[in-house]
Amino acid sequence: MRVCKQADLVMLFYTLRNLFDKETVKNNFAYYENCTLHDSSLSLCIHSLMASRLNMPELAFELFGKCCEVDLGENTDNSDSGIHSASIGGIWLALAMGFGGVRAEEDDLIIEPILPEGITSYSLPIIYRGSKYQLNVDADDAKVRRLSGEPQAVVLNGKTVESK
Repeated sequence: MRVCKQADLVMLFYTLRNLFDKETVKNNFAYYENCTLHDSSLSLCIHSLMASRLNMPELAFELFGKCCEVDLGENTDNSDSGIHSASIGGIWLALAMGFGGVRAEEDDLIIEPILPEGITSYSLPIIYRGSKYQLNVDADDAKVRRLSGEPQAVVLNGKTVESK
């Protein structure tokens, strides 16, 4: 029997995105998701984020729900000694960089959102190079608009929506 406590290798694929081809990431994700116990409060959020990146929205949503339960679930004594603050940051990562598909790449802000079944819409604030943006995603569309600051290079689903 092989088990892993947390998402160490999956985290490597998240942090060093451009060093691995998608097939390598997908194969390793499938292997480690199958044997990871998610005993670490940081494990579920990284697995959710990577499931989003690998276009597995239903799995991403399932894992996201579980990571939200680390402090808010039925295990009422789980937070008696305090909340898992790093896990809360991981929830934000799963939302913004997972479902929202937000990342900075070279000089561009890249946004490739997904909408898992079970979520009808979401909205995320984004600050990029001092400019504030709002990302709105629903079943029909994804839109990003600048709220303040200078225009930046923003690529939404492969199309430049705002340039320098």
